[in-house]
Amino acid sequence: IRTNMCYQNANVKVIGCNTGLCQGPCGSTHYALEDLAILRTFSNLVVCVPCDADQSVKAFNAANEMYGPVYLRLGNGRNESDVYKNKDYKFEFGKGIEIDEGKDGYIIACGMMVPFAVEAAKQLKAEGVDCGVIDMDTIKPLDKELVYKAAEKTGKIVTCEDAFIIGGL
Repeated sequence: IRTNMCYQNANVKVIGCNTGLCQGPCGSTHYALEDLAILRTFSNLVVCVPCDADQSVKAFNAANEMYGPVYLRLGNGRNESDVYKNKDYKFEFGKGIEIDEGKDGYIIACGMMVPFAVEAAKQLKAEGVDCGVIDMDTIKPLDKELVYKAAEKTGKIVTCEDAFIIGGL
């Protein structure tokens, strides 16, 4: 991937399946937690982590419309929630999506962790903490503007990881 795809800036798309913690019942030997840490270091590579089937289709179509290497990191397709089902939104690599606005802090998540972040924000709001949620569907390039905006607004950001913290979201 590094030498023949990324260095060459080849028009190749790679889809990783059963990534992260989605293989939970199979045990730690089946967790694919290193991919983000490794692949985000490769030049020219777009790294995208869609959170549901609808977003995966949009990411797949966006990858096909652009020239260059792309890695789409997917879960296992079982029991995944529908964060964007029947919602009209624009998908763009490098642009995170503010799902909920927050006043007290933000949870930034990607992939299978987005529904958990949405649920956590609901629970926090019920306890009086106004927490927003950002779906950072593209890890590389990262939407730094959206992260800075959330940090400036609230001063508090937590990430919800499906990878190692070092090299993860």
